[in-house]
Amino acid sequence: MVYYDHPGGGGVFWVGSVTFGGSLVVDDKLSQMVKNVMNRYTLESKSDLL
Repeated sequence: MVYYDHPGGGGVFWVGSVTFGGSLVVDDKLSQMVKNVMNRYTLESKSDLL
């Protein structure tokens, strides 16, 4: 799993696993982590528009 914030404002969240998507349904901690990552990207992109 890789999480990288680019200095130019972009970012990368990468998971090198075929079974990652299926794991989201059964692993609450993993699901919360993905929600946190998505919220961070969403909040940052909205604040950039203001």
